[in-house]
Amino acid sequence: MNKKVITSDGSYTFYIEELDEHFRSKNGAVRESNHVFIKNGFEFWVKLNKKKNKCFIFEMGFGTGLNCLLTLRSNIKNSLLVKYNSVDAYPLKISETLDLNYEDFFKNETLSFLYRKILTSNWNNQVRIMKNFILNKNITKLNHFKHKDKYDLIFYDPFGYKVQPEMWTIDALEPIIKCLNFGGVFVTYSSKGSVKRILESFQLFVEKIKGPPGKREMLRAIKKI
Repeated sequence: MNKKVITSDGSYTFYIEELDEHFRSKNGAVRESNHVFIKNGFEFWVKLNKKKNKCFIFEMGFGTGLNCLLTLRSNIKNSLLVKYNSVDAYPLKISETLDLNYEDFFKNETLSFLYRKILTSNWNNQVRIMKNFILNKNITKLNHFKHKDKYDLIFYDPFGYKVQPEMWTIDALEPIIKCLNFGGVFVTYSSKGSVKRILESFQLFVEKIKGPPGKREMLRAIKKI
């Protein structure tokens, strides 16, 4: 059962009782997503790749769609062509996600409209959310997903190791890492040493950087040119 809980930044997330796990940090759902995937992911990639005018993103774990919405919001000032590919084996119901009231949190009619468009877009289909933002949500397990593209940015956002240990292995990570472009960035909230070593085994430059509130560190990796 998914239980809605308020986090320390005033936004909501779900607590999943049978897994004893939260969808996003109870120390701030929006704050965590912004810190890990936007500030240290998308916006970092933009600074690193100033000459590029498009960004292909792969996300493991669509969840509430928050990472997608915040990427779209950040890109309004960047005006890149963003292609956003996301995988989730067990997607939330639209009614559940809307009950988190992110629309009220952001207090922005345009973002509210776009968030609903993100959530209601058909799965397993390419949908143009904005002129320069194309979304493709896929209902499938990661190990069943066929990677047909090369990625500039990877958001790795499954549940933690205690819930999904299989998602933090070389078997899970290798197919994605092999699709990362030169100059590409891999980012996750995890700081596990075993994950760091797997990333380094693919000759990525890996660093532990400051994590979001409630978490000391996180991982970011770069595929050097």
